[in-house]
Amino acid sequence: SLLNKIDRAGQQLLLLKSTNVLNDTFRIWHDGPFGTISGFRLGRTPECPVEWDEINAAWGQAALLLHTMAQQCKLNFSAYRLLPMGSHPRVADKRGTYDLFGPVNKLWGSAYDKAMSVYLACLKEFGDFARARWVVLLLHVVSVTWLECLLFGCG
Repeated sequence: SLLNKIDRAGQQLLLLKSTNVLNDTFRIWHDGPFGTISGFRLGRTPECPVEWDEINAAWGQAALLLHTMAQQCKLNFSAYRLLPMGSHPRVADKRGTYDLFGPVNKLWGSAYDKAMSVYLACLKEFGDFARARWVVLLLHVVSVTWLECLLFGCG
């Protein structure tokens, strides 16, 4: 009975491993010096001035992905909110809302810098949350494996 449940859970796990909507929707890769998400480059250099429309689309995809993952994990960020709004994403804290899109010039870039910092803080918080959950899951799997070995033998 327990072995049947374990087998069924293993089959479900294989099915779930082969189906990942987020991987299919948000392909993260690189194009030369730029990280990409869904084919949009996130960044620019003097040698390769990527258009703001493309950078904004990349930020929109990145904000939507992080927002979606946080919702799936039932994580509410402690100090910030992500506001994915297509190619005009925003982030917010207690003091205000900041545009995570351009164009940006050197005189008015501090709000954009703040928005990027807030996004990175959310990303770090999600990473810490996921890492803590992974440790708990890993300990559970090790405990279950150890218990199965104890009850049914390790060979």
